[in-house]
Amino acid sequence: MTSQISFLKLSKEYRKHHMIEFLLAIFAVFVHVLWFVIALQNILENYGDDHKREDIIFKILEGMGSTSLFAVLSCMLGALMAFMAFRYLHSRQKIDFYHSLPIKRKDMFHIIVASNLVFMLLPMLVGILLETAICGAAGYLTLAVFQSLCRAFLVCLTAYGIGFAAQALAMILTGNLVVGVMGGWVFALYAPFLLYSVVTMYASTFFDTYAEKTDASLLFPFLP
Repeated sequence: MTSQISFLKLSKEYRKHHMIEFLLAIFAVFVHVLWFVIALQNILENYGDDHKREDIIFKILEGMGSTSLFAVLSCMLGALMAFMAFRYLHSRQKIDFYHSLPIKRKDMFHIIVASNLVFMLLPMLVGILLETAICGAAGYLTLAVFQSLCRAFLVCLTAYGIGFAAQALAMILTGNLVVGVMGGWVFALYAPFLLYSVVTMYASTFFDTYAEKTDASLLFPFLP
């Protein structure tokens, strides 16, 4: 049975040989912080002279509220990280090597998941601290702004987890890299889209008080 010390050593060894994933997460967070700085600078240039402080804070909150794009990118990044982490399952040489190690497959799975969570969590924590410091230095750090930053952090982290879990499940269940990639996107995108579409159409059919902006009829070509 693998001891806790060997588990920690194997985790450290895994992270040492998968630094490319960590660098990828750092780059993604750097892009987000850069976007935040540019957006904040544009708001201050356009509204800094002629508007009140409350109006500027409202514009900052309005800009940080649009996290849909970064949520999608976080989901894609999670899928990419899972693909890189579990692609050994589709290589006969690599899987023989991994399964020959004196460690249970369950523990190996825990090491991979925990390491990839650390790869993303640490840069994101540093990123939110930098964005908080930037808002404080600009003089617009309020409780509402900090809560919005934390909300965006949780949304992106959740999207990353969904993408990673969906792609990891697809890589484990399938026996081909291409099929695994396609299966990951089915689990992450098509299944929630299908569920939302079915619920929307049933609700609009059976509830007179239900209102939906999207025309459900447009979704029929994409349904089975």
